[in-house]
Amino acid sequence: MVITSVKAMRHAVILVVDDEPDVRITVRLILQTAGFECRDAATSEEAMDLLRAQPVDLVITDMNLKGSKCSGLELIDQILALNEAIPVILITGYPSVNSAVNAMKHGAIEFLVKPFDRDQLLHLVHKALQERQLRKENQMLLTEVNKTAVIEKLNRQLSSRINDLTRLYTISEGLNQFMDTKTLFDKIVYLASQVTGAQRVSVMLLSRDRRTLRMRSAVGIPQRLVDLISVPVGKGYAGKVAQSGKSVRVTQSVARTIQLDQTSTSIYKTNSWMVIPLVVGQELFGVINVTDKLDRTDFSREDEQILTTLAEKAGIKLENQALYEGIYSNLVDTLTSLVTTIEAKDPYTREHSQRVTDYAIALGAFLGVGEEQLEMLRFAGILHDIGKIGIRDNI
Repeated sequence: MVITSVKAMRHAVILVVDDEPDVRITVRLILQTAGFECRDAATSEEAMDLLRAQPVDLVITDMNLKGSKCSGLELIDQILALNEAIPVILITGYPSVNSAVNAMKHGAIEFLVKPFDRDQLLHLVHKALQERQLRKENQMLLTEVNKTAVIEKLNRQLSSRINDLTRLYTISEGLNQFMDTKTLFDKIVYLASQVTGAQRVSVMLLSRDRRTLRMRSAVGIPQRLVDLISVPVGKGYAGKVAQSGKSVRVTQSVARTIQLDQTSTSIYKTNSWMVIPLVVGQELFGVINVTDKLDRTDFSREDEQILTTLAEKAGIKLENQALYEGIYSNLVDTLTSLVTTIEAKDPYTREHSQRVTDYAIALGAFLGVGEEQLEMLRFAGILHDIGKIGIRDNI
């Protein structure tokens, strides 16, 4: 709230500096009668001593200070050097345009010509104090605005951090479940779309000869295209990332003019995109492509960092998946070989366990049981006659 009334300024402290005692007494009486608190000094040195000892709200000084080491103009310089917020009214008995201009250059806010009456003096005093009060309140408001800006900046940073943590949690939760390889690739593109806000996402894998990238799973791309799309390594941005192993992020301004490769005249029809390498076991396995954010903004550096994190976690998941599937396959092969050996002793029961397994899985699938239950049926079917290994042949 801006306070500029006379009543609000009655307790202002005013310093009067003049080498003539009569002038000092007259000005002091006028100001005290108006409700102000007054100090007075005969020289510039005495005035500066008073200013250093006690702060004041306004200084009224004569231009010519006899008996002082400096003039009124030089005193203004010293006052403002001590505290630039103190307003100064300059009094002179010899007015001129040059002296008025000179006073303003030194920092005086008002120029009062002798002789002056009570109303002239009080008008300039009230005006000077009002301006000082406004400057103080403006400075306070500016300080508050700066504080608010700092708080808003911290809030934005906190919100951004919470958003990043939420996206990281989404990735961790999404990849923390058991799933087969196909489901895992579908999950990767889904999570990439969720954490980056991309309209289209695809995972492309290197062929066995490591010469071509083939699309394995996608979001926002028709399945008929997913089955057909392939890119030679070194061609296009996906191919170049597969060749270099370094991610690429392209903004809208670049996307409008950049070409697929140096020999192509085709232009990307997307607003913004990223390509991130997918590494499994320290070897490049493929790439993750994301294009066009839903809000039509550019993919940011934070988006790139989040997608890189997803690619790293997906690479670890794929590596663990490959190890698990290898161990699982070896286990199934070992058990199957063991059961086959047991059944070979009796032609009547040959391939009996396999037939039981096939019937059990078929019935389970018909009843709609899940993948985990089907695997349990597979193992149960293979092992249901394993007890024969402890029965003597003569029985």
